Amino acid sequence: MNHLISLAISFGFLSLLAVGGGTAVLPEMQSVLAHQFGIDHLRFVHIYSIGQIAPGPNMLMVLVIGFQVVGLLGA
Repeated sequence: MNHLISLAISFGFLSLLAVGGGTAVLPEMQSVLAHQFGIDHLRFVHIYSIGQIAPGPNMLMVLVIGFQVVGLLGA
């Protein structure tokens, strides 16, 4: 449950910075995920790719990130 709260707070702050769209904060998102949750660069690229090929908004990748970090509750 601690990871879920930390993930929600991290992405809450990132959403405040995402004025130009979600892709504006991708470098910071990758940095936060690497330092706090151990998601390396290759896994982040794979998650981003899934978000790009899935129909709908490309920020659906946040669901996959939540699932990778916390599980079904994170998604």
